[in-house]
Amino acid sequence: FKGTNQGFQLELAASRAQGAVMLVRFMGTEDQAVAGYESGDLNHPFRDVPDWASPHVAYLYEVGFTNGLSDTIFGSDQVLTGNQYSTMLLRMLSYDDSKGDFDWSKSLDFLNKIGTSNSEMYKQSDIDGNTGINRDVMIKLSYDILQ
Repeated sequence: FKGTNQGFQLELAASRAQGAVMLVRFMGTEDQAVAGYESGDLNHPFRDVPDWASPHVAYLYEVGFTNGLSDTIFGSDQVLTGNQYSTMLLRMLSYDDSKGDFDWSKSLDFLNKIGTSNSEMYKQSDIDGNTGINRDVMIKLSYDILQ
């Protein structure tokens, strides 16, 4: 997590593009993503992804950790919801929503159920899976996965 030119800005809502970058960095695969994107080995079909996030979105798209809002729109500037980020985290952990391991629309609840997140923290913050998450919650969810 590198923040912005104005610091970490933890209180700001995370965007879908920021969530993609965060996850790739969290996995330690940013160099691989950038190299793959620059070589043309990694691609994505989305026309709304900014240059700074394209390698990350391409990597996550290619490994099956993220989808777009449509075939050509990723929703880069849209607020990242708890369920969207939780879905990417669960896919990273080899859970497969396409095979019924979890329902993506309830993935934050599933993280709580399997004990990888602190549900009290999210209740206190009025965070649920369908609302946007702040950058601090995105970091907390990522940290909880390590536990």
